[in-house]
Amino acid sequence: MEEYKKQAMLQYFEKNFRENIEEEQLLQFEDMEKYKVTVSASKIGAAIGGCPYKLYMEAKHPIQHSFKQLRIFQRGHIGEQTIGKFFKKDSVKKQLKIINELNNEPMVAHLDFLLGDSKKHRIFEVKTTEDVKTVQENWKAQIIFQMGMYMEEVGPDVEVEGYIIATNVQNGELEIHEIEFDDEFFGLCLIQAEYLQDMFAGRRKPIAIIQHYCSSCQYKMECPAAGLLATQATESIKKDLEIIKNAAVVKKEAEQAKKRVTEHMVNFGQSKIKDDYSRTVAMLGETSTSRFDLERFKECHPELYKEFLKETPSYRLNVI
Repeated sequence: MEEYKKQAMLQYFEKNFRENIEEEQLLQFEDMEKYKVTVSASKIGAAIGGCPYKLYMEAKHPIQHSFKQLRIFQRGHIGEQTIGKFFKKDSVKKQLKIINELNNEPMVAHLDFLLGDSKKHRIFEVKTTEDVKTVQENWKAQIIFQMGMYMEEVGPDVEVEGYIIATNVQNGELEIHEIEFDDEFFGLCLIQAEYLQDMFAGRRKPIAIIQHYCSSCQYKMECPAAGLLATQATESIKKDLEIIKNAAVVKKEAEQAKKRVTEHMVNFGQSKIKDDYSRTVAMLGETSTSRFDLERFKECHPELYKEFLKETPSYRLNVI
């Protein structure tokens, strides 16, 4: 295909793709701008297992995602559509919206799937992931918040169970995790909900928490914890700095040890020695090497040196 045809077609696809996503969001959330600053189960999970500052920036200063990133986000919907076929259409409720209030401000929970009779209701939350075996903390927070909100709506006579269906859309792996309701954890979720309400309303500052995904965050440059004004390294960078520091120490110690071994063998006229692990060190004798004298060449032929000089950007790291 000719490049101009390909680009024209991609632009056409992207335009329709963005419009369809916006239409779906309007159908699900009605007022998207209001929903961005409304406490929801997904935001509770993201705050407890992630970074409130990122949530705040996404709500107040949204960045338009690339066409590629939007397509990646659709993986979650693909998982939900697949899992939706697990249920009989007339027996399950999909994307059920639960609305409650905290401090006279709304809280929202969207239940992916709800099955139930007069005695027992089961909530299913679908997660698309590569690791289907591990229940992440934000998943747990999200579904416990959903369960708590739903229990307040249906009352004490109905037993409510919560399940996470983790699916890998690449290889078809599937795992079902039952999550028991925890009053203390739900209380923690409500405390977090109150903080998010204050944060979105400007009554409290958004807290930036270092995460493993900080380097890929769209708000990393202005982030108070990991951005231009931050001086504290992330946990992963701290580990890397420790490796660099240890490597520098080991390299220096190895050079000193090599020098001591060489001096010992020369002084005692030894050609070979062994240690307790049957490792053999052989002295190969005195050798001479020819090396290019760059400094002298620079001094004798400065113009020629400049002609072949190539500038490349580099960074020098000094770990103190």
